[in-house]
Amino acid sequence: MGDPAARCRYIDEWTVVKSRWGPSADLGEAAALTGLADDCRDARITYTPAR
Repeated sequence: MGDPAARCRYIDEWTVVKSRWGPSADLGEAAALTGLADDCRDARITYTPAR
């Protein structure tokens, strides 16, 4: 999956969307994101609650 920095940014942003808006993730999606995030040790996720 291409550029590692881009992959980590995608995972960060996807996690923020899931956290902010509350859609669920099935076990397959959660496992895939967790596996991909293993290479993103320095990620910083900024959460802003939806209004």
